[in-house]
Amino acid sequence: MNTEELKEKFKQGVDKVVTSSKKAIGKAGVAMQDFSDKSVIRIEKHQLETKREAEYIRLGELVAARFLAEPSPSASVSASEDTVASIIKEISRYNEEIKKREETLAEEHPKTKDAEE
Repeated sequence: MNTEELKEKFKQGVDKVVTSSKKAIGKAGVAMQDFSDKSVIRIEKHQLETKREAEYIRLGELVAARFLAEPSPSASVSASEDTVASIIKEISRYNEEIKKREETLAEEHPKTKDAEE
């Protein structure tokens, strides 16, 4: 094997290593981005759940206050009352947003699939 053949084989070997390294780094970068994106979504989901819980507390306090003020069997709270309807609407909105986040988290990240190929 002469010097030129040796140089060519060495160059081919280096090219293969560089190509493999680029693929590995690309996959790692995509995986880190996916992890980062999903972490943000998990935080948003948790914040929405916390806000939803606050609305449940608000609703419970409203109902308790009403029943304590009028402790008779005829005391009632209706979902059509403005305050109650507003709270229920917020809870429903939070439920929808939480569901969207859960669906996003359940999806397989398309970039991750592309990087594996």
